[in-house]
Amino acid sequence: MGAGTVPAVTEALRHDDRQVRAGAAAVLEGFGPKARGAVPALREAALDDNKSALPFVRAIVAAAELETIASFFADSEMPLRDEFGEALVAAGEDALPFLEALRQDDDASVRRDTLVLFRRCPDVPLDWILKATGDEDDGVATAALAQLGKGVPAHKALPVLARAARDDALRMAALRMLVDRGDGLPTLEELSTDESAAVRAATLEVLGGAGAEAFGILAEGLKDEDPRARAAAANALRQLGAAAKDAIPALRSLLSDDDGRVRCAAAGSLGKLHAEEAVPDLARLFGSADATDRGHAALALASMGEKGAAALAPFLSHPDRTYGDLARSALESMGEKAVPAVAPLLDSVDAKSRHDAAALLAKLGGVDALAGALRAKDAAERIDAAWALGTMQARAAKAVPDLVKALEDGDARVVVQVAWTLGQIGPAARDALKALEKLRADGKHRAIVDEAIRRIGGK
Repeated sequence: MGAGTVPAVTEALRHDDRQVRAGAAAVLEGFGPKARGAVPALREAALDDNKSALPFVRAIVAAAELETIASFFADSEMPLRDEFGEALVAAGEDALPFLEALRQDDDASVRRDTLVLFRRCPDVPLDWILKATGDEDDGVATAALAQLGKGVPAHKALPVLARAARDDALRMAALRMLVDRGDGLPTLEELSTDESAAVRAATLEVLGGAGAEAFGILAEGLKDEDPRARAAAANALRQLGAAAKDAIPALRSLLSDDDGRVRCAAAGSLGKLHAEEAVPDLARLFGSADATDRGHAALALASMGEKGAAALAPFLSHPDRTYGDLARSALESMGEKAVPAVAPLLDSVDAKSRHDAAALLAKLGGVDALAGALRAKDAAERIDAAWALGTMQARAAKAVPDLVKALEDGDARVVVQVAWTLGQIGPAARDALKALEKLRADGKHRAIVDEAIRRIGGK
């Protein structure tokens, strides 16, 4: 087909069938600049079919001049704008005059989206990006700051980022870029002592991502006069891992800080650092009247292994139920690590405490501890242990030999509870069938024994 068919093909862009319209666009794309007269109709078709506009955009890009493509970029909404932007990027140096105009457009969204294009345009002058960091629109300025990465010389990027870090709207974007660059630590150190507490706190907040080299700055931040900065430094230290071990004494002292944010941040970092030497301090914080303090102390203690569990266990019997509930939740999160701390509570003289301990051991997977309690002197303790094993069902299978022995208990209440438990364990308790059948033959506890045998799979 010759270029003379362009008007006829252009008319097909108005057809009701989308496939026909898309086919016409493909034909026009093949004509290239010769189809320039069809550009208005192509754009109209693209706008009408915004979600599937790619065939029409391709035809426009093939036919139109860069000036027209730049104009369509400015006048379109996403996703069409993005498609026209790709064409400008592909044009390389030839598109620079139009990109320069777009970066100064009255519409902030156009300026912002143009800045995004700059990331893929190696020919864009750095000065354009630097100027855009001072744009009146925060979104545009932030998009510009995001491009001041490692490829931009430090002597040009760092002063701009330092200035932006003192702007409330741009602060976090600038600070994160300073961290990401890898050469921004001196600038960050300067900002960590800025006269503005907000700047200091935000700087200390991001420094955790700077690695071990930031330790000295963060350690100093723990002494800041503003609680926001102290809390930010304490929070950031947890990101350094082993490199922050030398800050543990200072973090322990901050558990007594006047500001709750600081106390909680210190507790969180001590937990992340697994600072077992801080267990007594964290236990005192858990015992405080402040619910938020208790919550953070509980999370920290739960990360301290058996020492942390031992500090939490006494609170299970606290007169205020909120303490016990929080301690129980923290201990449950520890799994079997908490068993040694909870097991002694089975000897409690208080019936509720004993029962609660048995229930908690079941959740922790403390089969051995509960099986051992089947031999306790107190019948009530033996009953609680058997009941808790029953709640574990098949997970308590390893306790079957101990349960079989317990069927010979001299207290009928214990025997009934043990029989029920064996039934709850089910087929995994088949080794108990002989003992259960003997009980049935003796006519003892017939109903519960029959049910246990049935659940296990016997006759």
